Amino acid sequence: MLFCAGSSTVHAAGAVFTTLLGDSYQSYASAVTSDAQSNTYVAGVTAARDFPVTAGAYQTTFSGTDDAFVAKLGPDGKVVWATYLGGSSQNWATGVALDSSGNVWVTGFTASTDFPILNPIQTWLATAPGDYAYAFVSKLSPDGSKLLYSTLLGSTAGFAGTTASPAGIAVDSNGNAYVAVNVSSAIGYPGTQNAPEQSGIFVTKLTPQGTLVYSYFHPNGAATAIALDSSGAIYVAGSSLANDPNTATLVSAAPVFQQAISFKLSPDGSTNLWETALGSSAQSAAGAIAVDSAGEVWIAGSTSSANFPLVNPLQNTLGERPLKTSTDSGASWTPIDNLPFALPQAIEVDPTTPTTLYIATADLGVFKSVDGGVTWTAASKGIAASNVSALAIGSRRKRYTLGHRRPSTNRWTAPTPGPLSIPHPHRSFRSWWTRKVPTTSMRSSSTPRAFPERRISARAPTVGQPGTPFHLLTHPW
Repeated sequence: MLFCAGSSTVHAAGAVFTTLLGDSYQSYASAVTSDAQSNTYVAGVTAARDFPVTAGAYQTTFSGTDDAFVAKLGPDGKVVWATYLGGSSQNWATGVALDSSGNVWVTGFTASTDFPILNPIQTWLATAPGDYAYAFVSKLSPDGSKLLYSTLLGSTAGFAGTTASPAGIAVDSNGNAYVAVNVSSAIGYPGTQNAPEQSGIFVTKLTPQGTLVYSYFHPNGAATAIALDSSGAIYVAGSSLANDPNTATLVSAAPVFQQAISFKLSPDGSTNLWETALGSSAQSAAGAIAVDSAGEVWIAGSTSSANFPLVNPLQNTLGERPLKTSTDSGASWTPIDNLPFALPQAIEVDPTTPTTLYIATADLGVFKSVDGGVTWTAASKGIAASNVSALAIGSRRKRYTLGHRRPSTNRWTAPTPGPLSIPHPHRSFRSWWTRKVPTTSMRSSSTPRAFPERRISARAPTVGQPGTPFHLLTHPW
């Protein structure tokens, strides 16, 4: 099922309505928009054969393994109309927009060779076996009863695994539609000639009748949102690896990580007017973009960078607090705030001075604290890599555990020290153990580690020393 909430104004103190839309099986909302009459339009995917489609809607029969859906809700949150949209395989709507006549434009992707098309630019051309997906752009009448236009968009590369997946759709005041499409291969995409065998982002413009105006290709990256300004310029937001070639004016400090990107195209789709990247020591990604009447661009997304560039912030540190401490042998835990790093991987305590801690991070190297973790300073002198996965101090030969967590209780317990063990995903609990390391050794890596879904790390207290602090690392992945 999916949850919808609506408000009559952006300043409302609470929701005007909340509603559930779905039925016996999973449904997922991918996109939402509204009109001047406070109606809400929702698009997404459903696996429910009893999804609440309405009589007279364009498609009232479930036809795939997953079907796209489009629904219109009134100002009170009640369903005005709802329709399936899809063929006999997987279908998923990822964007929805309205034109000035109230027609509903929807985009998404399909693996159905019989997806409904009408006056298309492109039909199903795949010849390779295996997974293959096209983008689709469809236009429905204001009452959801008629399909006015529908086309596929995608590569003609002809090999299994080729995909085209739209990130969103926007419609201008003249009824032209703009869609941002992520492709695994640019070969044969409509509106291109001699396109490369390369992944990237296409921005495609269609007239109100569905005629192709242009397709612009941005090599590399993946789009998540698209927006327009009053002049007809197009803005796209998304993400890319920091070491992918681009024309961004700001790049990540750590080239192995993902960064948020945004670029602006001229109204005729011929020129990339500017491109910028947002990110720093760890992953960042843009999730939404909007342009206000003054031409200012607003981008929202996510980051795990502790040093993400901030200007006049409402919140100046990451909300996630991955390092916690305990002074009662793990009976209770207190998070440590305002950490200068985001991705801790290992922690060590100085055997002669328990308040001196060293921590290895995946984003900013090694840090040291001399006050039990209250404050931290960088301690990576001589270490070129920023991703440090393990460390040890002096000549000590003690073993340390990284802990157990039972998902059913969400409790952590320290197991008996032992050799290095690989976590098994099908056991009732997962375990990570450290092993002996050479004197004054430190291992670093220039590539990210593959983290378990949730990684828990702690230094086992020395036997016979009640109250020795535990220090706990958590990664919510």
